[in-house]
Amino acid sequence: MRYEFLEALVRLAIAKYGRGQATEDVAEAVKMILEKNIAANLPAYATLKTNDFRKERLYNEEVDLVLKKHNVMLKALYSRYRMKPAGGGLRTKSLKIEGWGQLMADAKLVDSQFTLVDSNMAFLWSRMLTIDEIKDYGKYTSLTFVDFLEALGRMADMKSLPSESELNEAGYENILDWSLEKERMDSVGEQQAHAEGEAGQSLDIFRIRDSAGVLKPKPRPLRLYYDPSNPDGSVFNHDQLLKLVKKIDKDMGP
Repeated sequence: MRYEFLEALVRLAIAKYGRGQATEDVAEAVKMILEKNIAANLPAYATLKTNDFRKERLYNEEVDLVLKKHNVMLKALYSRYRMKPAGGGLRTKSLKIEGWGQLMADAKLVDSQFTLVDSNMAFLWSRMLTIDEIKDYGKYTSLTFVDFLEALGRMADMKSLPSESELNEAGYENILDWSLEKERMDSVGEQQAHAEGEAGQSLDIFRIRDSAGVLKPKPRPLRLYYDPSNPDGSVFNHDQLLKLVKKIDKDMGP
């Protein structure tokens, strides 16, 4: 729990700098360990402000219109990935990290470029702020539907995926064909993949875009896979997919 973590920091500060080693003041010892040992060695991930993504990337009309367009499908996916507890019982009303991870796995989104850590951080950064994590533990460990939409936005911003026009130019009918080919090329190794590319198959479609990831500069707005060259295009049967997702959700029970 958060209060336990804070107590551990205080105890660690006293053990390292307190009791006359550097100071007798507990507050000063805590300040020293925060500045000298923690802040100085934090990874870049830990210094990100979660609201920056919301204000600079997510909260705009373009993204809002895309989310509204796919609202029914997104709600169906959110409901479907509410998993039952490991010990059995009814499914939770909100999305836990296990369900989010299952969605990422089923969609084959986690790979060497968008790692499991990236996936988990997208989930954690998207949670609503919880003041009392004991009283509101369920809220603290899950995503509301709005949080879920934000997590999808964070994933889309970090993930390197080609647009539909890029797929067509490279000769792929849809994102699934591209994904399967990418898996095959990852499995054969980089050297053989480059040899195949030199034989006539372009590898540009598989190169990670420069703006992929959390810490990279973003030269274009967040579009959530929206391709302006084909705004109404679809690479799957939307109605059939929606029926399948709803059927699985129903079969899983309440």
